[in-house]
Amino acid sequence: MVKNRFEQRLNSLSSELWTKIAQIDELKGRWIAGIQLSSQVLGRLKRSILITSTGASTRIEGARLSDEDVEKLMRGLDIQKFTDRDKQEVKGYFELLENVFNSWKSIKLSESSIKHFHKELLNYVKKDKIHRGEYKKNENKVHMIDKAGKSIGVL
Repeated sequence: MVKNRFEQRLNSLSSELWTKIAQIDELKGRWIAGIQLSSQVLGRLKRSILITSTGASTRIEGARLSDEDVEKLMRGLDIQKFTDRDKQEVKGYFELLENVFNSWKSIKLSESSIKHFHKELLNYVKKDKIHRGEYKKNENKVHMIDKAGKSIGVL
């Protein structure tokens, strides 16, 4: 019954829609065949992805570094206006992501590897040294922060 409904829907597609589907399929084939980027371009693209992902993911957790600040930090330039915790989180996240990028083919996903990722992630975060690479034993308290940086409540 389900197969019949699916086939009926396919048979009722307009020729214009079939043309669009064929164009998408052709483009996909050209993309896969033509994705021969130079190692220099791939390196820059990888670096950009690492910086953007690191910035976005750590900002979700409360870090205040922009992508430009993340890039400066990873190049070894000192950034004075942010807390050490922001820099510690960003450095650990960036290095973990870079390691995953470089060895994704050989990583076996397991509880042990996830704990290892957690240990790498928190490698520079002094405050979280106690539970680095282990399950957290205390609850998280997520604070709402006003524009002045003051906690105005717990979510």
